[in-house]
Amino acid sequence: MNNIREHAHNLEDHIKTLRELDRYRKESAALREEGFKALDKECPPIETEAQPTEVKGRGKTAVKEFVQWW
Repeated sequence: MNNIREHAHNLEDHIKTLRELDRYRKESAALREEGFKALDKECPPIETEAQPTEVKGRGKTAVKEFVQWW
């Protein structure tokens, strides 16, 4: 009989732990969403129609083409 009570108590502890973890997960998601919203306000996305050109070659040529595109 003690064994059953012990298992029941352990299950209750596990359920409490899972509920706490779920609460932390929800709080974390809410904080992360707030952070993204704050970032969007401070740093709005850059809208541009420019597309990178295919970079041919290496070294200085590739850097020059990238800088021109940017």
